[in-house]
Amino acid sequence: MKIYGFVLIFVSILTSKINSQDVNYNGMVIPGAVSQPTNPIKITLFYESYCPFSIKFMLQQLYPVTMKYSKLLVLDLIPFGHCKVQQRKNGMYDFKCQHGEKECYGNRVHACVIQQGVDKGNAKVVMALTCLMNYNYQDMEVKRCLEKSNLSWDRHKLCMLRDATTLEVAYGKRTHENVPEVKYVPFVIFNDTYNHHLEEIAVNNLEAAVCELFGPNKPDTCFNYNLI
Repeated sequence: MKIYGFVLIFVSILTSKINSQDVNYNGMVIPGAVSQPTNPIKITLFYESYCPFSIKFMLQQLYPVTMKYSKLLVLDLIPFGHCKVQQRKNGMYDFKCQHGEKECYGNRVHACVIQQGVDKGNAKVVMALTCLMNYNYQDMEVKRCLEKSNLSWDRHKLCMLRDATTLEVAYGKRTHENVPEVKYVPFVIFNDTYNHHLEEIAVNNLEAAVCELFGPNKPDTCFNYNLI
């Protein structure tokens, strides 16, 4: 059965022995990061596992913003980018990716981490994905990143054998059918509505874009931030 739905991963805050409204980010406790009620912001990200611009965005923008605002975000991550997929007569699929076969494999690894995150939380998923982007997706490296993020290696191996191709076909369909066309990566959409101005800001300053979208009910951390 082909899966064409997208995976929405609802973010859970990292647990620690601190106040429930505090966030432990990079060893630093950020007080009141989710202390004010607001509607969650949905971030849809089209990206590639080996694209240097995607890697930079994930490491420098998505990771810190997810750690700080985890309960206030819904992430919709789509690891496909400029790949092409073709179905053979026997029903099997062939993928060609911009950065070669290594990227096709890396995208499948990402797809399985994202699938596992459905019931594990986005903070853990983003931690795992950004960890992986520092390596070459060898099994021991993947296992290390998953365990570091409290995700299951056994569950991941099963996904790679059973579900990874189907997930990537679905991500390819979403990428190719997106309006507007995904001409580059990273390609960022907020709340299911493309805004070129916000995307331009987000690529270099995701926190500013997110805080702007929170509107009047911004979390405390946004008030100490230089907004748009």
